[in-house]
Amino acid sequence: MTDPVIDPLAAAVSDLDPLLRPRQVLAVGEWHGTEEFPALIARLVEVATGRGLAVTVGLEIPCSETPGELGPFWSRRPEFQDGRSSRAMARLVRELVDRRINGHDVEVVFMDGPWVAPGSPVPMEWLHLVEQRRDEVMANFMLDAVAARTRALTLVLAGHQHTRVDGGSGDGSGQPALGYYLRRWHPDLVALLARASGGEAWMLTGAPDRGDPDDAGGPRPIPDDADLPPGAAWTDRTGPDGHHGYLHLERLRASPPAGEHRPAS
Repeated sequence: MTDPVIDPLAAAVSDLDPLLRPRQVLAVGEWHGTEEFPALIARLVEVATGRGLAVTVGLEIPCSETPGELGPFWSRRPEFQDGRSSRAMARLVRELVDRRINGHDVEVVFMDGPWVAPGSPVPMEWLHLVEQRRDEVMANFMLDAVAARTRALTLVLAGHQHTRVDGGSGDGSGQPALGYYLRRWHPDLVALLARASGGEAWMLTGAPDRGDPDDAGGPRPIPDDADLPPGAAWTDRTGPDGHHGYLHLERLRASPPAGEHRPAS
Protein backbone atom coordinates (compact mmCIF):
# COMPACT_ATOMS: atom_id res chain seq x y z
CA MET A 1 0.00 0.00 0.00
CA THR A 2 1.53 3.33 -1.08
CA ASP A 3 1.69 6.41 1.12
CA PRO A 4 -0.89 9.09 0.31
CA VAL A 5 0.35 12.02 -1.77
CA ILE A 6 0.42 15.21 0.29
CA ASP A 7 -0.30 18.55 -1.40
CA PRO A 8 2.33 20.83 0.21
CA LEU A 9 0.21 23.96 -0.38
CA ALA A 10 -2.83 22.35 1.24
CA ALA A 11 -0.70 21.22 4.16
CA ALA A 12 0.68 24.74 4.63
CA VAL A 13 -2.77 26.34 4.46
CA SER A 14 -4.06 23.86 7.03
CA ASP A 15 -1.14 24.52 9.39
CA LEU A 16 -1.53 28.30 9.00
CA ASP A 17 -5.26 28.23 9.75
CA PRO A 18 -4.82 29.52 13.34
CA LEU A 19 -3.18 32.67 11.94
CA LEU A 20 -6.02 33.51 9.54
CA ARG A 21 -7.70 35.96 11.89
CA PRO A 22 -8.30 39.70 12.25
CA ARG A 23 -5.34 41.88 13.30
CA GLN A 24 -2.77 39.14 12.59
CA VAL A 25 0.37 40.04 10.63
CA LEU A 26 2.06 37.11 8.86
CA ALA A 27 5.31 37.64 6.97
CA VAL A 28 6.48 34.96 4.53
CA GLY A 29 10.15 35.05 3.58
CA GLU A 30 10.17 33.48 0.13
CA TRP A 31 12.55 32.41 -2.58
CA HIS A 32 11.75 34.88 -5.37
CA GLY A 33 10.71 33.44 -8.71
CA THR A 34 8.80 30.29 -7.76
CA GLU A 35 5.33 29.07 -8.63
CA GLU A 36 4.57 27.93 -5.11
CA PHE A 37 4.87 30.96 -2.82
CA PRO A 38 2.60 33.34 -4.77
CA ALA A 39 0.14 30.44 -5.12
CA LEU A 40 0.22 29.92 -1.34
CA ILE A 41 -0.68 33.57 -0.70
CA ALA A 42 -3.55 33.28 -3.18
CA ARG A 43 -4.90 30.24 -1.32
CA LEU A 44 -4.60 31.94 2.06
CA VAL A 45 -6.53 34.95 0.76
CA GLU A 46 -9.18 32.66 -0.73
CA VAL A 47 -9.71 30.93 2.61
CA ALA A 48 -9.67 34.15 4.63
CA THR A 49 -12.08 36.06 2.40
CA GLY A 50 -14.33 33.01 2.30
CA ARG A 51 -14.76 33.56 6.03
CA GLY A 52 -15.58 37.21 5.51
CA LEU A 53 -12.22 38.53 6.69
CA ALA A 54 -10.68 41.73 5.42
CA VAL A 55 -7.20 41.00 4.02
CA THR A 56 -4.26 43.25 3.23
CA VAL A 57 -1.46 41.79 1.10
CA GLY A 58 1.96 43.45 0.92
CA LEU A 59 4.16 42.46 -2.02
CA GLU A 60 7.79 43.30 -2.85
CA ILE A 61 6.74 45.14 -6.01
CA PRO A 62 7.62 48.78 -6.75
CA CYS A 63 5.15 51.40 -5.57
CA SER A 64 5.46 52.99 -9.02
CA GLU A 65 3.48 50.08 -10.51
CA THR A 66 -0.31 49.85 -10.65
CA PRO A 67 -2.11 46.67 -9.52
CA GLY A 68 -3.72 44.95 -12.50
CA GLU A 69 -1.35 46.48 -15.05
CA LEU A 70 1.99 45.18 -16.37
CA GLY A 71 4.14 48.31 -16.20
CA PRO A 72 7.89 48.64 -16.90
CA PHE A 73 8.91 46.60 -13.85
CA TRP A 74 7.36 43.45 -15.28
CA SER A 75 9.42 43.56 -18.51
CA ARG A 76 12.85 44.50 -17.19
CA ARG A 77 16.05 43.58 -19.01
CA PRO A 78 17.17 39.96 -18.40
CA GLU A 79 20.00 41.02 -16.10
CA PHE A 80 17.43 42.53 -13.73
CA GLN A 81 14.89 39.67 -13.76
CA ASP A 82 15.30 38.48 -10.19
CA GLY A 83 11.99 36.63 -9.92
CA ARG A 84 9.90 39.35 -8.28
CA SER A 85 8.26 40.04 -11.65
CA SER A 86 7.43 36.42 -12.39
CA ARG A 87 4.32 35.07 -14.09
CA ALA A 88 3.30 33.53 -10.79
CA MET A 89 3.53 36.91 -9.05
CA ALA A 90 1.57 38.62 -11.85
CA ARG A 91 -1.06 35.87 -11.56
CA LEU A 92 -1.29 36.48 -7.80
CA VAL A 93 -1.80 40.22 -8.30
CA ARG A 94 -4.48 39.57 -10.90
CA GLU A 95 -6.29 37.15 -8.58
CA LEU A 96 -6.19 39.66 -5.74
CA VAL A 97 -7.53 42.46 -7.94
CA ASP A 98 -10.27 40.18 -9.29
CA ARG A 99 -11.24 39.15 -5.76
CA ARG A 100 -11.59 42.81 -4.79
CA ILE A 101 -13.65 43.54 -7.92
CA ASN A 102 -15.92 40.66 -6.95
CA GLY A 103 -16.77 42.30 -3.64
CA HIS A 104 -14.22 40.89 -1.22
CA ASP A 105 -12.40 43.22 1.18
CA VAL A 106 -8.88 42.83 -0.25
CA GLU A 107 -6.23 45.54 -0.36
CA VAL A 108 -3.00 45.07 -2.36
CA VAL A 109 0.05 47.07 -1.27
CA PHE A 110 3.03 47.45 -3.60
CA MET A 111 5.51 48.24 -0.84
CA ASP A 112 8.90 48.40 -2.56
CA GLY A 113 10.60 51.59 -3.72
CA PRO A 114 9.92 52.78 -7.28
CA TRP A 115 11.38 50.98 -10.29
CA VAL A 116 13.48 53.33 -12.40
CA ALA A 117 15.17 51.95 -15.50
CA PRO A 118 18.97 52.38 -15.44
CA GLY A 119 19.94 55.69 -17.00
CA SER A 120 16.45 57.15 -16.64
CA PRO A 121 15.69 60.21 -14.51
CA VAL A 122 13.92 59.68 -11.22
CA PRO A 123 10.48 61.37 -11.12
CA MET A 124 10.38 64.01 -8.41
CA GLU A 125 7.50 62.33 -6.56
CA TRP A 126 9.67 59.23 -6.00
CA LEU A 127 13.01 60.90 -5.30
CA HIS A 128 12.64 60.84 -1.52
CA LEU A 129 12.01 57.08 -1.62
CA VAL A 130 15.05 56.35 -3.78
CA GLU A 131 17.22 57.98 -1.13
CA GLN A 132 15.90 55.70 1.66
CA ARG A 133 16.85 52.11 2.49
CA ARG A 134 14.54 49.60 0.84
CA ASP A 135 13.59 47.91 4.11
CA GLU A 136 12.59 51.24 5.62
CA VAL A 137 10.52 52.11 2.55
CA MET A 138 8.72 48.77 2.64
CA ALA A 139 8.16 49.00 6.39
CA ASN A 140 6.65 52.48 6.14
CA PHE A 141 4.24 51.40 3.40
CA MET A 142 3.15 48.35 5.38
CA LEU A 143 2.84 50.13 8.73
CA ASP A 144 0.60 52.73 7.08
CA ALA A 145 -1.47 49.97 5.46
CA VAL A 146 -1.95 48.08 8.73
CA ALA A 147 -2.85 51.27 10.58
CA ALA A 148 -5.47 52.10 7.95
CA ARG A 149 -7.09 48.65 8.24
CA THR A 150 -6.68 47.71 11.88
CA ARG A 151 -9.02 44.71 11.81
CA ALA A 152 -7.62 43.15 8.64
CA LEU A 153 -5.48 40.06 8.35
CA THR A 154 -2.17 41.24 6.87
CA LEU A 155 -0.03 38.96 4.70
CA VAL A 156 3.45 40.08 3.64
CA LEU A 157 5.36 38.24 0.91
CA ALA A 158 8.99 39.32 0.53
CA GLY A 159 12.46 37.90 0.07
CA HIS A 160 13.67 35.97 3.09
CA GLN A 161 16.44 38.49 3.78
CA HIS A 162 13.77 41.16 4.35
CA THR A 163 11.41 39.23 6.66
CA ARG A 164 13.93 38.69 9.46
CA VAL A 165 12.72 40.11 12.76
CA ASP A 166 16.16 39.86 14.40
CA GLY A 167 19.49 41.01 13.04
CA GLY A 168 20.37 42.74 9.80
CA SER A 169 18.45 42.58 6.55
CA GLY A 170 21.04 40.65 4.58
CA ASP A 171 21.75 43.58 2.24
CA GLY A 172 25.21 44.06 3.70
CA SER A 173 24.30 47.28 5.49
CA GLY A 174 23.91 45.77 8.94
CA GLN A 175 20.67 47.72 9.24
CA PRO A 176 17.35 46.22 10.40
CA ALA A 177 15.09 44.35 8.01
CA LEU A 178 11.45 44.97 7.12
CA GLY A 179 10.38 42.29 9.60
CA TYR A 180 12.20 44.03 12.46
CA TYR A 181 10.33 47.29 11.87
CA LEU A 182 6.99 45.52 11.60
CA ARG A 183 7.46 43.57 14.83
CA ARG A 184 8.34 46.73 16.78
CA TRP A 185 4.78 47.95 16.19
CA HIS A 186 3.09 44.56 15.95
CA PRO A 187 4.64 42.20 18.53
CA ASP A 188 2.34 39.34 17.54
CA LEU A 189 3.79 39.24 14.02
CA VAL A 190 4.81 35.76 12.86
CA ALA A 191 7.65 35.54 10.34
CA LEU A 192 8.18 32.26 8.50
CA LEU A 193 11.19 31.30 6.38
CA ALA A 194 10.92 29.48 3.05
CA ARG A 195 12.21 25.93 3.05
CA ALA A 196 12.37 23.56 0.11
CA SER A 197 13.26 20.04 -0.91
CA GLY A 198 15.27 21.28 -3.85
CA GLY A 199 13.84 22.41 -7.15
CA GLU A 200 14.42 25.71 -8.94
CA ALA A 201 13.63 29.42 -8.66
CA TRP A 202 14.06 32.24 -11.19
CA MET A 203 16.89 34.35 -9.80
CA LEU A 204 20.05 36.27 -10.61
CA THR A 205 23.50 34.80 -10.19
CA GLY A 206 25.44 38.02 -9.64
CA ALA A 207 25.40 41.81 -9.65
CA PRO A 208 23.14 43.11 -12.43
CA ASP A 209 25.23 46.21 -13.09
CA ARG A 210 28.11 44.23 -14.60
CA GLY A 211 26.24 43.57 -17.83
CA ASP A 212 27.56 40.00 -17.96
CA PRO A 213 25.12 37.62 -19.73
CA ASP A 214 25.90 35.05 -17.06
CA ASP A 215 24.21 37.39 -14.59
CA ALA A 216 20.90 37.31 -16.43
CA GLY A 217 17.98 35.90 -14.51
CA GLY A 218 17.07 32.29 -15.08
CA PRO A 219 16.13 29.02 -13.38
CA ARG A 220 18.65 28.30 -10.64
CA PRO A 221 18.77 25.32 -8.27
CA ILE A 222 17.37 25.68 -4.76
CA PRO A 223 19.25 23.94 -1.93
CA ASP A 224 17.65 20.82 -0.58
CA ASP A 225 18.03 22.09 2.97
CA ALA A 226 14.89 20.87 4.68
CA ASP A 227 14.33 17.36 5.91
CA LEU A 228 10.92 18.50 7.07
CA PRO A 229 7.32 17.49 6.55
CA PRO A 230 5.38 19.71 4.14
CA GLY A 231 3.55 22.55 5.83
CA ALA A 232 4.38 25.18 8.44
CA ALA A 233 5.54 25.31 12.05
CA TRP A 234 6.57 28.13 14.37
CA THR A 235 7.19 29.11 17.99
CA ASP A 236 7.01 32.32 20.01
CA ARG A 237 10.77 32.77 19.80
CA THR A 238 12.93 33.45 16.78
CA GLY A 239 15.69 31.16 15.65
CA PRO A 240 19.20 31.93 14.37
CA ASP A 241 17.71 32.73 10.94
CA GLY A 242 15.68 35.60 12.42
CA HIS A 243 12.30 33.93 11.83
CA HIS A 244 9.75 32.25 14.11
CA GLY A 245 9.53 29.11 12.02
CA TYR A 246 9.36 27.73 8.52
CA LEU A 247 7.17 27.09 5.51
CA HIS A 248 8.14 23.94 3.67
CA LEU A 249 6.52 23.62 0.25
CA GLU A 250 8.68 20.69 -0.85
CA ARG A 251 10.19 20.86 -4.36
CA LEU A 252 9.88 24.31 -5.95
CA ARG A 253 9.34 25.21 -9.60
CA ALA A 254 10.80 28.28 -11.29
CA SER A 255 8.35 30.85 -12.66
CA PRO A 256 9.64 32.83 -15.70
CA PRO A 257 9.18 36.61 -16.16
CA ALA A 258 5.67 37.88 -16.73
CA GLY A 259 6.70 40.23 -19.54
CA GLU A 260 9.28 40.15 -22.32
CA HIS A 261 11.79 43.00 -22.47
CA ARG A 262 11.56 45.08 -25.62
CA PRO A 263 14.52 47.43 -26.15
CA ALA A 264 13.60 51.00 -27.01
CA SER A 265 13.73 51.63 -30.75
